[in-house]
Amino acid sequence: MYVPASDLQRSIFFTSALHSGPDFYAMPMAWRVRGGRLDAQSLAAAGASLVLRHEALRTSFVQIDGQVWQRVGDPWAPAVDQMSFAGMDPESREAAVRQWLGELSAEPLSPERGQLFQLALADLGDEGQLLHMRTHHIVADGPSVGILLDDLDRAYRNRPMYPAAVQFRDVVRARAERSGSESSRSLDFWARALDGVPGDLGFTPPAPSQPHSSVTVEIGSDLGRWPAMAWDRWKVSWFTVLAAALVAALHRRTQRDTVSIGFPGAGRSDSRYTDVVGPCTTMIALCSRCGGSDTFADLVLAVRALLAEALDHDDVSYEAVLSKVQPRRAPGDTPFVEVTLFLSTLSGRRRLGPATLGYLPHVNLATGTMFTATMAVVDDDGQPAVVAAYRGDRIASDEARELARGFAFCLRQIMTAPEATVLSG
Repeated sequence: MYVPASDLQRSIFFTSALHSGPDFYAMPMAWRVRGGRLDAQSLAAAGASLVLRHEALRTSFVQIDGQVWQRVGDPWAPAVDQMSFAGMDPESREAAVRQWLGELSAEPLSPERGQLFQLALADLGDEGQLLHMRTHHIVADGPSVGILLDDLDRAYRNRPMYPAAVQFRDVVRARAERSGSESSRSLDFWARALDGVPGDLGFTPPAPSQPHSSVTVEIGSDLGRWPAMAWDRWKVSWFTVLAAALVAALHRRTQRDTVSIGFPGAGRSDSRYTDVVGPCTTMIALCSRCGGSDTFADLVLAVRALLAEALDHDDVSYEAVLSKVQPRRAPGDTPFVEVTLFLSTLSGRRRLGPATLGYLPHVNLATGTMFTATMAVVDDDGQPAVVAAYRGDRIASDEARELARGFAFCLRQIMTAPEATVLSG
């Protein structure tokens, strides 16, 4: 079955064809497995059930007369790659696991070939197991992974699994059929919002290019109390605080009064799409303006209003916005969203059969990002930290580390000294 590709899928397809380095659109993820052991054969059977249920996992892509099409194929059975690190001393095991995960993450995924879903299971001896899952952003997004985990658990427990009632091709068709006037209003909003906003943040690419990687900066042990404090103080979400801290760091780092960041919108406001596996998300630009007398508290409240406006107009794709605004760009550029904010939807404990899964965010961020830098706040073995994944051909590692430090500093300032001015100190 051939069905049209979405705007995002077309962009990924062509960008991947032009890019010869690491595949930034691959999505490697890993979880600690504790409280029970997973059986590889049962896991493989559950994976096959997921492929049957979700068309995205059996989709490949083909270009015909300049147009990109999704090709929905027959069900297939993903194998479970297995490795044992039992009996190794902790230091050697950690190094071996890191190498194994790096090798898994580096294996090429081909949109043209399809079968963009992989599972692997490692035995860590007394430390339990490690589950590795890998898919590709051309067929999945962050919310899709949560859906896949829930379905994997049901399939592992031998619960009945049927093809999903709504598939990603239905989402693509519905968006194409949506009223043109609705899209036009949103595009007009973005043309106004992005008017005068620099498409880039002025980072100097290193020469020669550096490896794509990530850096980690500790925040402090008080972070666990901060989300509740922010709600009590300003009635804002934790994401709002993180976004305000990131734009504050960029205002300070670039000394610009106007900056922008990107963040993924879920793209599932229609309740019919809640359980759809596919790249429903779209990248949303958040444009911040900061004057010399603005405080961190002022910026939090401004970002709250900006987020509300942006999310009211998230019904058009990032690619459609760029077509409307026409910023100057080279292949691989991501205007207005050079630096993005990542908020994992996979944190916390999840069940998979007899076991409990603990998400390891570093695996997802370790190999870099499709953007200049992607910033995340994670729990690093009980120690809250900022992780900055970066592209070594766009930003130097030292600059990425300073950006992470600035993000951590501004986050602390928002929560401990909100009346301080953003651009001072």
